[in-house]
Amino acid sequence: MSEPHVVFDPDGDFLIIARSYASPFDPSEVPCREHDESESDGTEETVVDLDPDDKAQSTSSDTTVPDSVVPGLWVPDISVPDATVPDTMVPDTMVLDATIPDTAVTDATVLDATVPDAAVPDNSTPEVRCFKVSSAFLALYSAYFRRMMKGPYREAAEVHDDGLRHSEIEGLTWDAITIVLNIIHGNGDQVPETLELHELLEVARVVDYMKCQEAMEFYSHIWIHHLRHTIPKSYNCELLLWICIAGVFWDLKIFSRCTRVAVLENARGIPTLGLPVLPEIRSR
Repeated sequence: MSEPHVVFDPDGDFLIIARSYASPFDPSEVPCREHDESESDGTEETVVDLDPDDKAQSTSSDTTVPDSVVPGLWVPDISVPDATVPDTMVPDTMVLDATIPDTAVTDATVLDATVPDAAVPDNSTPEVRCFKVSSAFLALYSAYFRRMMKGPYREAAEVHDDGLRHSEIEGLTWDAITIVLNIIHGNGDQVPETLELHELLEVARVVDYMKCQEAMEFYSHIWIHHLRHTIPKSYNCELLLWICIAGVFWDLKIFSRCTRVAVLENARGIPTLGLPVLPEIRSR
């Protein structure tokens, strides 16, 4: 294996091998409605005011959603998953299953570190970038890697010729991975103060994959606050991206309001777009 492209810890003992694609996820190429709705169905748009400072201007017909979670509406689970797995190691033939079971693994499984197919551009050739990191920091802040390090998986036990343990992930952008790993390793001066919507979406995908929401809490509040004024008040593709972002970062206020608009204005079904959170809404 060649030298890592990015070093987060010179004394690191772990190498993340990221196979990314030339183009990040582009929601503009995916229809934001489940079916063609070129013909109006006569449904009136529901406008939801996301700025609490505007409440004084509301009238009796204002459709502002209460700050509390909408009754009957699914909300993301904000509890940190139990990342405890048996400490007993098994032979090195074991490799991590991305859907990490709650019980001990008894049969050989293979790491499926890919994101949903719909999020990976077709006919693209993946390129590789390597990140030298600290397994201790990964295990401390990422529930995904914590289970990997504690579980009976080859990634936790096999040391390669470069003296490092390896793990591969696929379909996530290098810039977003870099931002998340900088936060995990305490490199605050390397973290951008603001992100564009598409950049925040990519970071959310990495955070959802690594299960490291708590480590991102401080920065996610800043990023979301910077873009808050851009949140759509009626249904469109960007509203779906905000549902994903708010769900991943546990912003229940934005999540509940955006989800209500999406449900009320698109009764034909919300497309999943291959993104986190959206499949959970569709299934309810």
